[in-house]
Amino acid sequence: MKTQRPHVRRLVVPNSVYSLIYRVVDDELEIIEVFDGRRLKPRTGPTR
Repeated sequence: MKTQRPHVRRLVVPNSVYSLIYRVVDDELEIIEVFDGRRLKPRTGPTR
């Protein structure tokens, strides 16, 4: 799922309450945050 930040994506983990906010840098995957969907919003926010 795209976010408002270029190159930052959000993946909702199936059958769980978790989402991953991540980006691909060169050939590596960088996980920015593991987000618990029961919270109101991610700490890092996909718009930063």
